[in-house]
Amino acid sequence: MLARFIKWFLALLFLLILSFGITLFLALDAKPSVSQSYQLDSVTAQKSKQLIKRAISVLRGRKEASQIIISQDELNALSALLHRAIPTITSDITLSQTNMQLAFSIYLPMVKRYINIKTQVLPSTNTLNLGNIHIGDLSLSGKVALKVVRWGLNHYVQPKLGDSLLTMVNEVTINSKYCTFNLLLPANLIKANKEGSLLLALRDELTLFGDPQVIYTYYQELVRISGFAPEKASLAYYFRQLFQFAQQRSLLVQQSEIINENKAALLALALYFGEDKFELLVGDISQLSTDNQLLRQKLQRQTLLQGRNDLQKHFIYSVALQIFSSVDASDAIGEFKEFLDSNKGGSGFSFADLMADRAGTRLAELATFSSEKAIKAQNILAQITDETLLPIIDGLPENLSSQRFEAKYKAIYTQEYRALLIDIDQRLSKLDLYKLLDDM
Repeated sequence: MLARFIKWFLALLFLLILSFGITLFLALDAKPSVSQSYQLDSVTAQKSKQLIKRAISVLRGRKEASQIIISQDELNALSALLHRAIPTITSDITLSQTNMQLAFSIYLPMVKRYINIKTQVLPSTNTLNLGNIHIGDLSLSGKVALKVVRWGLNHYVQPKLGDSLLTMVNEVTINSKYCTFNLLLPANLIKANKEGSLLLALRDELTLFGDPQVIYTYYQELVRISGFAPEKASLAYYFRQLFQFAQQRSLLVQQSEIINENKAALLALALYFGEDKFELLVGDISQLSTDNQLLRQKLQRQTLLQGRNDLQKHFIYSVALQIFSSVDASDAIGEFKEFLDSNKGGSGFSFADLMADRAGTRLAELATFSSEKAIKAQNILAQITDETLLPIIDGLPENLSSQRFEAKYKAIYTQEYRALLIDIDQRLSKLDLYKLLDDM
């Protein structure tokens, strides 16, 4: 009986492996079906910002019915931002009189092949309607795909979440210039939106960015440090003091846990010096008294890096964005903001700001990359100074309008632009902290 069971089990396992292999063979392609047509620049940055702000405004609203209108130019801008944030993805989203065509090519470095995906969003009067989804030589019904997504959200994220989200789309209209999504929020989502309970419940359940209690411990130590810090202490001072505390704590944990200690310390710094909104992703960490909150607000304005408050902000925000996303995404967001600044009314494109962005991103990457790197980074950060946290910014162009930027550097893929990025990375590589990146 046992021998028969083993025989059937092995036969089933073989069939599963064979099916997976055939599916993988049919899904993968040697070449991408989509080439990237749009690049991140001042125009696409502004278009992306308009759409993101409009979408956030709609989602924050507490109305039962709402509407999002998206233009072809805004879809092109999102495609440019997506590719800059995730270079392995190229996309093309095109409106016509009858549908919205979506095409994606995803490069898989491990197998050196592409997954090419194509589908359409079709006009509808009562729900989201997808055409057939083509993945390489495979084809899947759009209705079946939506049912799978619905089931996954319901069973693995939150009961009935898939039902609620996929029934939000009440009507879709499409022409060659615009697509319009009419949304109808279910009663339970309106209630959750008003109370803030849905996002908070998901955040507390998933704890994607570390143990809130450990982050809280570091945050409270930072509050204590701030209470006796010298007048006009630099950002490096707070890094130094907090990572000396991290060294002490790391003596009491296993080596594999040191990455989590570093991540908690970096998140505490990001929460203290960065946006209050970061706390929405982590948990209710601050819980400051009135006096401590006033002190925090003062230090956010007065704490400098290389003598400048804007560099401190760029650096600390990039630390947070790297932990919340990835190196490419964090770099892309830094460039996105600089292109926004290059538009009329902005402070201008600044390569000094961009260096602070890249420095913060790389610090967070190496401090949480492996146990070995985490220990080395911890030891350096416990002795860090302003001069060893960020290189000198002399000679880096600043205050460039979009016209001046395009006249000199043209676009982000040109040799002129890339030469400055290489210069920035070479400056970083001369500091002991960022030398840790060399063998990653």
